[in-house]
Amino acid sequence: MLTTFFETEKSKIQLKKRHESDVRQQCIDDFVKNLEDLNSKAAVWCSDALRQAVEALVGHVRYQRVEAHGLKIRDYNNHHPLFTPYFTTGKLPENAEISNFESAMYNDDLNAHFKAYNGWVINDNPLVSFAEYPSMVYFRRALVCWGDSVKLRYGEKPDDCPFLWRFMREYTKIVAETFHGFRIDNCHSTPIHVAQYFLDYARTIRPELYICAELFTGHEKLDNIFVNKLGITSLIREAQVAPTVYEESRLIYRYGGVPVGAFIQKNERPLTPAIAHAIFMDLTHDNQCPIKTRTVYDLLPTAALVSSACCAVGSNRGYDELVPFHVDVVHENRLYTKWTDNARPSDGEVNLSSGVIAARRAINELHWQLGAEGYNEIYVDKMTDDVIAVTRHNPKTRQSVVIVASTCFSPQRISADRAIYPKPLHIAGSVDEILLEAKMVPLNGADPEGRPDPIPNEKFIVGAKDYRLDIKTHIKLFNSKMIDVVTDEKVEVVEFKRFATGSVVALKVSMFSESRAAIRDLRQFLNEFGYRLRSHSIDGAQAKEKLSAGGTNFGAIMSKMSLQDLNRVLFRSHEEEADEGKGGGAFYVQNIGNFVYCGLAGMAPHFKYVRLNNEMGHPLCNNVRENDWLIKYLANRLTQHQGTADLGNWFNSLYKSYAKLPHYLKPCFLEAVVSGAYSGVCESMAHKLSGYVQTGSTFVRQLALGSLVFAGYCRSALLPHLADNVDEPRPPTFYNEAINKEQQACTTIAAGLPHFATGLFRNWGRDTFIALPGILLIPGRYDEARYIILAFAGCLRHGLIPNLLGGGEAPRFNCRDAVWWWLHAIKSYCEMAPQGQKILQDKVRRLYPNDDSVFGGQDSKIQCLHETMQEALNRHFEGVEFRERNAGRSIDEHMRDEGFDLKLGVDTATGFVFGGNAHNCGTWMDKMGSSDRASNRGRPATPRDGSAVELVGLSYAVVAFLDKMHRQGSYPYSGVTRFKENISWTWQQWSEKIRQNFERCFWISDDQNHVFDPEITDVKKIVQHGIYKDSFKATVEWGDYQFRPNFVIALAVAPEMVNLDNALRALDKADERLKGPLGMKTLDESDYQYNGYYNNSDDSSDAHIAQGFNYHNGPEWVWIMGYFLMAKLRVARLLAAQKPDLLPKTISQNGDHCHGSCPAQAWSVGCILEVMYDMCRDE
Repeated sequence: MLTTFFETEKSKIQLKKRHESDVRQQCIDDFVKNLEDLNSKAAVWCSDALRQAVEALVGHVRYQRVEAHGLKIRDYNNHHPLFTPYFTTGKLPENAEISNFESAMYNDDLNAHFKAYNGWVINDNPLVSFAEYPSMVYFRRALVCWGDSVKLRYGEKPDDCPFLWRFMREYTKIVAETFHGFRIDNCHSTPIHVAQYFLDYARTIRPELYICAELFTGHEKLDNIFVNKLGITSLIREAQVAPTVYEESRLIYRYGGVPVGAFIQKNERPLTPAIAHAIFMDLTHDNQCPIKTRTVYDLLPTAALVSSACCAVGSNRGYDELVPFHVDVVHENRLYTKWTDNARPSDGEVNLSSGVIAARRAINELHWQLGAEGYNEIYVDKMTDDVIAVTRHNPKTRQSVVIVASTCFSPQRISADRAIYPKPLHIAGSVDEILLEAKMVPLNGADPEGRPDPIPNEKFIVGAKDYRLDIKTHIKLFNSKMIDVVTDEKVEVVEFKRFATGSVVALKVSMFSESRAAIRDLRQFLNEFGYRLRSHSIDGAQAKEKLSAGGTNFGAIMSKMSLQDLNRVLFRSHEEEADEGKGGGAFYVQNIGNFVYCGLAGMAPHFKYVRLNNEMGHPLCNNVRENDWLIKYLANRLTQHQGTADLGNWFNSLYKSYAKLPHYLKPCFLEAVVSGAYSGVCESMAHKLSGYVQTGSTFVRQLALGSLVFAGYCRSALLPHLADNVDEPRPPTFYNEAINKEQQACTTIAAGLPHFATGLFRNWGRDTFIALPGILLIPGRYDEARYIILAFAGCLRHGLIPNLLGGGEAPRFNCRDAVWWWLHAIKSYCEMAPQGQKILQDKVRRLYPNDDSVFGGQDSKIQCLHETMQEALNRHFEGVEFRERNAGRSIDEHMRDEGFDLKLGVDTATGFVFGGNAHNCGTWMDKMGSSDRASNRGRPATPRDGSAVELVGLSYAVVAFLDKMHRQGSYPYSGVTRFKENISWTWQQWSEKIRQNFERCFWISDDQNHVFDPEITDVKKIVQHGIYKDSFKATVEWGDYQFRPNFVIALAVAPEMVNLDNALRALDKADERLKGPLGMKTLDESDYQYNGYYNNSDDSSDAHIAQGFNYHNGPEWVWIMGYFLMAKLRVARLLAAQKPDLLPKTISQNGDHCHGSCPAQAWSVGCILEVMYDMCRDE
């Protein structure tokens, strides 16, 4: 008997008793069932393989004997069997019985002589051998078998088959010593490691070996693997594979060089992917005879079109002689004809008048000349379904050669009199000469379909004799029988008067003198950007003389511009531009949409993309070629403003020359202008910023651009008017025509673009002061930072700084943290600005000196900044309770009534600032629910009331700083007083009180022996150990214990406040669980509230995510990553003195883009720049 038990910690449960025979039978049944299942799968696999094999055999027969485009083999014999054999017969005769072959397979003396034929497999992976296990290519008849060569089994290294490797090495040596280049046929069928071995050996004999390869992997990436590993010089590309004129024109463009008007490349540029160099063939030995697949009239135009490509070109013997059949390199035994200079060649001879040989010489000479003289740009125009025009352009001389060819892909394309009349060709230049004019002329008796039959000849391979080449070279326009040229305004028009099927004409074109002069003038503008342009005209001496005279005054214009002006030149969102009220906005391009910025930074990235990828068909290039809208837009938007008018006029001056360019060169030159101006403005910006930015890395400079992106003037988001007696320098002003009055034009910081660019939602107290050190102080824009600090100070009310500034007229005081970020920004200003402590004595114009004051009231007053600061701090210490003005839907359509009641203060037991309630959200995690369907309207997602950890850290940093300032005599107040209770604290007492209580109240120890104070920490609510709480004494108690990244702010601004070992462990935990590749998760993934994907348009019934409720419950935020890095740096800095070997670890994770957020935010850029600045201080 067998007894089975299931054991748990508390009991053993007897499940079942069964007889041994039952168990044995069950095992047998299971075994049989699985065996049948395996057999069934094998049967299905085998059936499928056999079906594929039968389909392959039928397809093989159909192609070889039935289909119109196939071989149409009629006989059936040993040379043309019905099915191509896959294996040699070994020692057995070909006609042996199948039973004999089957016996030989198991005979060790005979089976070693069976060999597999080679071939290729459609859509197969060329990196895997199709002849080795587990490949089933032979079994499924998937091999397109050649039948004339066997598959060699090299193995992985020479030791696997010494004879074969030795034999092929000797063969390689002979070939390398004899020839200057190799053609690797069916390169994809040769194992890469084998080809690499022998090519490396060949290069030891002939280092400059030219390798061209036939490679059909089906994927360009796979092609590049072979090219890179084998060092292939050129890949063979075939014109005959093109089934249509469109496809042939595409191949010419793809392999034919860089586009006409390609952008000027910088000397140093990123390495970008490129197309492998091609040797473009009008015919290879594998192609079927083009006279049969197309017509005899297509030979000349295709040869000319292939030679028009700016790459290596080639052909196959028999093409030029009009051989009307495929020359089989395996089975053909006749001889090629030989060359003679005799006017009447005998049998087996050809001369210059045979076939299209004379034309071949002319187009080969032209191909060589175009390459040697630098005609390396190409443009391909499919004029009709039969006619292709190819332009080769010289970017140095600006001369061109235009080759027009009338193809003939089928007999149906031959017109009755062979005369066709394509649309006129418009050329932005002067046609100087006809370089070549040629066509095929049928003689009497020629096949009317252009597909002559082979001429019987047992000894030689001979071409068709019923066609004659009519060719002329270097003729004047009036001697042409194919074209007329007429002048029409700014172009010359080539009209085709009898352009017969199979005709080719090549024209030499020079640029108009007016355009050449325009290019010379444009060089004067571009020279100031450091461009060393190629000589763009044949008048090189004159151009150099003008160039030496100097450029334009771009640099002088830049030197006079303010940073506000540069903000307008480079950036400005569509919303900011429209806000001016002058009808402006971002530039629109079809298939792109609006540029991100109205200034140069909006278009420069698109131009850069085109330059790096040579994508001249880009929508922006099409827009520029079509009209001069963009350059006019550039000039017009700048001339409307006094500070940028000179630069706008500079663009207008440039436009006078630019307008005279041919349309195909306009993208090239406008890119040079835009990219040069963009670089010049960025350089000017750097010189106007701090020394740290000027000498900083490229990354630092890119971050410093954020100073211009976000910090600028906005008409609908002005700062409150500063005190008239504010310290010098005083803010700039502008004349407001709408109110007929001068107004201060202070810089403001846009919280985010494009959502928070203008109006009420541009100036957020919290966002402004988090971003201010990085956006303004580090870049050295101290006065603009001072104006913002003083302007917000003027709006102090209830001891708070506004959350939304509203120009000072309609501020909203619904956040607890803005005031602490403001105070911390003042601390940063004092420490970073030259004589920064003087700001404490600067004048503030108080708009609301009392809580009940109204905007514009008579009780406004002027006071020193330190008085305003002291009021904010003392009000907190005394405690404040108030209800927001105009509480209700007019100011917040989502908040419940209780949320408008605010309370804040300082806990004298701990020194911690506290405030808020469960119905409002007074810190940066301020998402208020707004979904009725999910019933989260009016419910804060993250109320964080009580003492938020980052505010405790900020308050410590501020009061410790004020203690230092007071001791130095820069701050007149020694501390704060609660008058009702007659309690006074010095700054030192307050900071010490915080320091003594922070670890006790916020640290959740990971020490198993630690005993928690139940009055401080509820162990039942702990979900993570080794972390700092997110808040202390929140109404919703479990909120205290959620693992969020806010503690890193406290560690960054006040590392002296914490136990450094604990701080390091918490940072490591955040590194592991919260850090993403760019931002910090706002909540640990293990939290039941976590959802990392923010979607504000979600209208589901899930209260956790409806209408973006999870905004701060998972999605990563970039700005706080800056504080995380600062915390690690500053904690490590303090630990270095104690434990020099200790460094925090880092772990990276992947993150996703958050579509609902602002694409650019000031605090994100500012905080990361702070990190870089902090690191520089260490260095």
